[in-house]
Amino acid sequence: MGPPPRGMMPPPGLGMPIPNMPPPALLHQIESIKEEKLNPPNPTVYVQNLNEHIKPGEIKNALFQLFSNHGEVHEVHAKANIRMRG
Repeated sequence: MGPPPRGMMPPPGLGMPIPNMPPPALLHQIESIKEEKLNPPNPTVYVQNLNEHIKPGEIKNALFQLFSNHGEVHEVHAKANIRMRG
């Protein structure tokens, strides 16, 4: 079997490096980054850009129903006063 035709790459494993494959040292660094622990989850969620014309009780109820689908909800705070918002 002779060399591959001009413009074609030989199959992997014939002494030529695989294109777009990072070197082994870089692969080790990538694996160690994947194993790093992330920050612990924050139990507080801040929601912005809510409609100011809706009553706080209705907003509380809607947010509670929305977020209870994703896990346990302890408290929902909604204020009508602009200065009391987060």
